Amino acid sequence: MKFLSALVVASCILSGNALAHHSFAMFDNDKQIRLVGTVTEFRWQNPHVYIHLEAPDPKGKMRH
Repeated sequence: MKFLSALVVASCILSGNALAHHSFAMFDNDKQIRLVGTVTEFRWQNPHVYIHLEAPDPKGKMRH
């Protein structure tokens, strides 16, 4: 029983680190932007996804 209690306590302590890693503080849920362009690379690098896009900037010049 002591082992089970220790396992539960350890799990609770370690789960706090996981929640801190995946914070949503950097996102503004009230502001959305739309990007239209060509996907040049899609990389699924666990645990994150990277999408590289070629799209025109406000002056019309294509940017990566």
